[in-house]
Amino acid sequence: MYNIQVTRFLALVEKECLENRHLMIGAPAILALVFFVFNFLVASQLEPSQIVMALEFLNRWFGGQSPVETAPIITLLAFPFVITFFFCSVIYLLNSLYQDRRDMSILFWQSMPVSNLLTVLSKIFTVMVVSPAFLVACMSVLYLSLIISLTFLGMRYDVEVAGLGYLLAATGIHLVILYLFVATTVLWLLPLVGWLLLFSAFARKAPMLWAIGVYFAIGFLESFVFGSQFLSNWAQTRFDPDNFIIVEFIGLSDRLLSYNMLIGIVVGTLLISGAVYMRRFVD
Repeated sequence: MYNIQVTRFLALVEKECLENRHLMIGAPAILALVFFVFNFLVASQLEPSQIVMALEFLNRWFGGQSPVETAPIITLLAFPFVITFFFCSVIYLLNSLYQDRRDMSILFWQSMPVSNLLTVLSKIFTVMVVSPAFLVACMSVLYLSLIISLTFLGMRYDVEVAGLGYLLAATGIHLVILYLFVATTVLWLLPLVGWLLLFSAFARKAPMLWAIGVYFAIGFLESFVFGSQFLSNWAQTRFDPDNFIIVEFIGLSDRLLSYNMLIGIVVGTLLISGAVYMRRFVD
């Protein structure tokens, strides 16, 4: 029975990846391509002396440096990809359950031996585990292409590029940190994940407007009735980058085992339970 459930769950995850490949793979791949082309165009405009100077600088900067110490610097350069990932994730979560009801494919899935809980969990697993893996894969190809290009330039201009080996090692560590950062951030923002899934399962039209409108309505009622701003203050704290940005391994376990993380998981679980319950109803 357990193996059957796992097989069904993996089939649901595969379905999510195939149906949303333009968000999970296409968006980071296009961004990586744009980034590579931009660097190529910039390099093509440089004089040979400037290229040699840049290669020598990289060789001195990374040569002999600990990859663990230099990896956080590379991680800071990945934020355009991270922002793209979270933007695409919001779109995915808002449409994941809403789309099934809009095209009435929910009737097909409800006729199958697949529970609503398993369906919703597959979407959370996709955005927390699988989608970050696609992001890291696209960035791995980008970084490898850039390092190979730099190596060929070094050979062409007879510049020592031994330091690029340290850069490659630092890049590998950076990608591990990036994956952990994205996955743990999704876990930290689980209340947001649950909130978006709830309105994706509930709203008949415009789930984003419902999600935003209800949030502000609750905040207004709290302020008007109780004279407090607990909801807005808690949300502001939840979205404070200092609370979830990770650029190194230090402190990762403390953050994962903190009370704030636990509270967020509890709130997110309640909202996700609401999304599972609302999925029982068909428009």
